[in-house]
Amino acid sequence: MKVQQFLAHHGLSENPFAQEDAVQDPIFRKGCVEHCFHPAWDRIMGDPAFPSAAVVFGEKGAGKTALRIQMVESLKKYNAQHPDARVMILEYDDFNPFLDQFSHQQRNLARWELRDHIDVILALATHKLVSLILGDPTEAPKGQTGDLNRSDRRDLLMLAAVYDRSHDQPLAERWNALRRALRFDREVGGLYVKPQFWLGVLGTLAILGGAAYFQLWSTMATYWWVVLLLLVAVWTPTVTLWFWANRLAHKITRNVRTLSHSTSDLRHILLRFRKRDIQDQPISEPASISARYVFLNKLQSVLGKLGFTGIVVIVDRVDEPHKVSGDARIMHQIMRSIFDLKFLKHPGLGIKLLLPGDLYPYIQSENQEFRDRARLDKQHFIPSLGWTGHSLVDLINDRLRVCAGDTQPPPTLRSLLDERISNAEITDYFDRLKIPRHAFKFMYTLFTTHCENYTEVNPEWKISRETFLMSCTKFNQDLRRYEKDLIMG
Repeated sequence: MKVQQFLAHHGLSENPFAQEDAVQDPIFRKGCVEHCFHPAWDRIMGDPAFPSAAVVFGEKGAGKTALRIQMVESLKKYNAQHPDARVMILEYDDFNPFLDQFSHQQRNLARWELRDHIDVILALATHKLVSLILGDPTEAPKGQTGDLNRSDRRDLLMLAAVYDRSHDQPLAERWNALRRALRFDREVGGLYVKPQFWLGVLGTLAILGGAAYFQLWSTMATYWWVVLLLLVAVWTPTVTLWFWANRLAHKITRNVRTLSHSTSDLRHILLRFRKRDIQDQPISEPASISARYVFLNKLQSVLGKLGFTGIVVIVDRVDEPHKVSGDARIMHQIMRSIFDLKFLKHPGLGIKLLLPGDLYPYIQSENQEFRDRARLDKQHFIPSLGWTGHSLVDLINDRLRVCAGDTQPPPTLRSLLDERISNAEITDYFDRLKIPRHAFKFMYTLFTTHCENYTEVNPEWKISRETFLMSCTKFNQDLRRYEKDLIMG
């Protein structure tokens, strides 16, 4: 008997349990995103109008990535309903480019600090905002930049200089496109329009003009060192300005450790600002954590005038980067600094940490200083993203409903099983499985085992109690082997 034959008899167009990864699961996206929520969903999600932090630990297969997808879809729906009070959605789930760049300067990932996390978030937000202003149609309509005053435009251009990175355009080209879109053309200029440069040009012309008018060429040849001193005097302000911009560009390159910078491009951009626009601004203190908070406030101010009242950052897939490879010790090195009450409680910022369960013992073993700084009791803290037997049965029934299409009534887990299997036995076993991935694997095993016991000529449409118990035993053995390999490997 074929599995498809069994599924078709119950009105199922496909196997609801063939996929394990939420990202690649069409059934989840088609019919479960808006219906199949974890029991702690409301606590984790919070109110989008007032973004808040959430700290969730869950083992592999517990549904962290599904949670991320559901949060993104829920926030998009919220944005559609509140066009003047939207939330910027940032998915902080690809650590590879940031860790790779960080490793170029710092070989030890234990040196990763809170400022590096904030740099990544600023980079994600700035890139998204610049793309929006330059015409990305997926987030918001154009035309709202008219509400930005000169300070807002300056701040956004500074953010773009430090944090906007694109694989499609060079930094200088993209920055200039943003400058034109913000109509900042008359406000900034390169080295060649600076007063210091024209002092050098006019001073040189004056020296040459005076020598020609008074016929002092022979005198200049004799006292060439005087001429040289005069030229040095008139060009010193220009050279000083160039070295100042180059030094600041180098400081940014060295201290913003998660992004790659071209010192020459940065210098070119910095020279397009008036020096008084940069002095006492966060861009002049690239090593400071306080400068990150100032940049964050400036970003939020600009976003507020563009219709975004909050930012939600969803952190996921911490165990997947190639420099981590599932090592909880390395995950701890990278993530421990983000547990900072001041940062997690920053107004208008909701940090959703979807973290592997392997990391929890490391966080739990931290000292009192860390506990005082993190104050997990003040976060929406979920130490284990477990599921009850009843919630897993509901999840299975939802997937059966999606695959049943227009079949009325849709099949349920109870309708697929022999009446001799009690409801208590069903929920008790799923309660021991704890997570959706194990539940789906078990259902796949159950269907396969049942169909192997019958032929197409003599099919059986109900799964017997014997088959159910045998599948439970077999799956438990497979699960123990899997967990043993996981621990040893």
